[in-house]
Amino acid sequence: MAVRESAPQRVGLLGGTFDPIHIGHLVLGEEAWGQLHLDRVVFIPAGLPPHKLEEPVLAAEHRAAMVRLAIEGNDRFILSEVELDRPGPHYTVDTLKILGEQWGVSTTIFLILGMDSLETILSWHDPRELIRLSRLAVARRQGFAVDLDQLERDLPGLGAFSPFATEPFHGLAFSFPPAFDLLHRSPGRPRRN
Repeated sequence: MAVRESAPQRVGLLGGTFDPIHIGHLVLGEEAWGQLHLDRVVFIPAGLPPHKLEEPVLAAEHRAAMVRLAIEGNDRFILSEVELDRPGPHYTVDTLKILGEQWGVSTTIFLILGMDSLETILSWHDPRELIRLSRLAVARRQGFAVDLDQLERDLPGLGAFSPFATEPFHGLAFSFPPAFDLLHRSPGRPRRN
């Protein structure tokens, strides 16, 4: 399912290695969808994550298959293979440019992050362009704090992010389909080294 350019949309992007996708990712997507009044949450498995080039990572097509199975039946969630359809390494800012061009100016893109990712955002590729192309949607987590004043001084414009809570989980219940469990636990899962 594609996001249409014609109608104004509020779309959340939830990217990651998803090796494997887990309940926390689904809760993060669901809470962002509900609290930020998003039309859709797009799960984007990282094709070739630059920060994990030296680590063994499950092959991209298998991580995408796990995401597909995990979000199956939830019409608020869709899978994008935008990072799998081009050579890597893949930077979030490049993905934002591609999707922004596809979806047009009527779409507001929310980049869904945890506080741990916000803390390292200055090390990301072109963080100033990243905050120009999207609105950051940052999940607050109990017991985790970031010096937002310092971060705003280092990256002006960051202060316009949209915080949302993920704790407690507001009674959300998730389960994975049996096919996901089979794929996830397969002893012969191919990995990229």
